[in-house]
Amino acid sequence: MEVDEKVSESKEEQKSAEDTKIVKKFSHIDYPGFDVGRYASKYVGKVKIDRLLHIARVCPSLKKDCYRVAVAEVRQGLDVGLYGAVMEEAQKVLGAAECQFDAAWMTSQQQSNEKQVRYLEEEIQRWRNLSNREKICASYLEAAEYCVAIGNFNTAISRYIEAKSYAGDSQMLLDINLKIMVTSIRQGQFGHVKGEASHALASEDIFKDNKLRSKVLCCLALYNLYNGRYDMAVHNLIDCHFSVYSAFPEVLSGADIALYGGLCALASFTRMQLKKRVLDNSEFKRFLELQPKVGALIQGFYDSEYGKVMSGLNGLRNDIIMDLYLFPRVDHLLTAIRGKALVQYFSPYSAMDINKMASSFKVPVPEMEQELSVCIGDGHIKAKIDSHNKIVYASKTDKRNELFRSVLDLGEDFERDMKAVLLRTSLIRNQVIVSQSRADWLDAYDMEDGQGGAGGFMQSLGRKLKGSGGGAGGAGGGGAGISGVGVSGPKKGARSAKRGGKGN
Repeated sequence: MEVDEKVSESKEEQKSAEDTKIVKKFSHIDYPGFDVGRYASKYVGKVKIDRLLHIARVCPSLKKDCYRVAVAEVRQGLDVGLYGAVMEEAQKVLGAAECQFDAAWMTSQQQSNEKQVRYLEEEIQRWRNLSNREKICASYLEAAEYCVAIGNFNTAISRYIEAKSYAGDSQMLLDINLKIMVTSIRQGQFGHVKGEASHALASEDIFKDNKLRSKVLCCLALYNLYNGRYDMAVHNLIDCHFSVYSAFPEVLSGADIALYGGLCALASFTRMQLKKRVLDNSEFKRFLELQPKVGALIQGFYDSEYGKVMSGLNGLRNDIIMDLYLFPRVDHLLTAIRGKALVQYFSPYSAMDINKMASSFKVPVPEMEQELSVCIGDGHIKAKIDSHNKIVYASKTDKRNELFRSVLDLGEDFERDMKAVLLRTSLIRNQVIVSQSRADWLDAYDMEDGQGGAGGFMQSLGRKLKGSGGGAGGAGGGGAGISGVGVSGPKKGARSAKRGGKGN
């Protein structure tokens, strides 16, 4: 039964990943009045540079300002590769006179980095030879942090993982978990975020530190947002404590938490959930004060003021495009929010005049018809559009077919569970220990139809059971046999297994 659940969970994750895979569309916007310096002051390190370079790509009018700030940042760091990439592009934008490339510094710094890495590796080996666990952990952490500073993220993550084995207490282990997540996010891969977050949130000590727990939740929210799981991302973000709003500049800011959480809530929550989980959430409302436009958008959605919702989404579009993590999902996220608004508006009716809808949403009729087409195509609304008469009709669902389909699904689940119960009862009664991998379980289960019923399923599994015989002794033992092991009783089954073993 656990095998079936794990397989179905894996398939659902793969399907979710395929459904939410968004193709990045390159967009150019103009954002007058945007303060690059003020925006960049909220972040530090590589995340700050990545965000500035992203803004330079999508907003040509701000490109020079972004590269000036980025150049000043990379000159303070030790990452030679990042320095070279940023300076090369900056020279094209700012010119060689304003942005001078220092090749001598790159050469000397590269040599210095290599020398320091060798020294740190030798320190690790020295303390390992002396078997000093505290010093071993400290040397691993020092090597990992230096690798992060020079942009060698894969090696840094490896050193952090090795340091976990020598952590002195649970608090140190939680700090290492967070560092692995942050390093993975800086790398742009998010590969280690989910696993480390699960380990951290399973610890009781994390609830003693609201700031640390909020940082872990922010990392997990970015992972879910990256994979298009808006419903999971919003649950992570609305549980964050306000103390993290300015304490996590290496990843995001308090305004980002409000922006991500508000948009994901609009795309995932119902109207009543918005009221209970967002608008009445005193902690998250403090984040929304950092993003007034998001707060007004959520309030308008709850008050069913659809004109404000549409105008608010259009006003936030530039902010979404300018964000490093929201940009790949601009169209998908905005379509989902518009779809929720249209569903909320249309759900009480069986038919609706598109002209009236366009008036309520304060958009032209062609745009309203296009929005409806997109929502119907994405499955948000089950309806049909009469383009000639400008009327949208709700599609009637066949409840009888849905009932029959539900009954058949329940029957299949019941049959599968009963077979599993029969198998487990037989194994316990005959004191048989199963020793095979998950793949063997699945192969045996797939052979069920070819062998015929529960008896065939158990016979196919019996060939992989530890200590089973080779004959048909199970038949002599009475009941459904498992490769020579009867199910009528332990003594008869044991004698049958013995005879089967002699037959081999």
